[in-house]
Amino acid sequence: ARPRSSFERFENVDDKATVVSTKTIDHSADGPKAHFQVFPDAAQMKKMLKENIHKPRYDVKNFYWETGICQAIARHPYFEAATLCVIGFNALWISIDSDLNDASVLSDAEPPFIIAENLFCIYFTFEWSMRFGAFRRKRNCLKDAWFVF
Repeated sequence: ARPRSSFERFENVDDKATVVSTKTIDHSADGPKAHFQVFPDAAQMKKMLKENIHKPRYDVKNFYWETGICQAIARHPYFEAATLCVIGFNALWISIDSDLNDASVLSDAEPPFIIAENLFCIYFTFEWSMRFGAFRRKRNCLKDAWFVF
């Protein structure tokens, strides 16, 4: 029997190296054959689950001020709902704009296209400003994927 060699692929999960797959090379008479472990190790998954179950859930609102108008607006469910609606409508508007607007520059477009683009820009600037103003430490905004996006 020929020896077997194993290689493990690691990923950085919560600043810990975690095995995500194992590849075993079987050196047989026909030549080396690779075998991949399809499912992760159950014991390892249980260990990771036990470690992560006690961690508090990430919530960007934990980085916000406790008082103030910006944090009040950023925390309000109507603000979140309005933002999601504007994002959805903006996606729809992009399809309408690409089909009907023949101008290559916004200043050459018809007035409805100019008005719509400026309204979206105004709303998204307002949203960004409220969220930025809500952060206690402004550098924490870089930790939030939605804010950076």
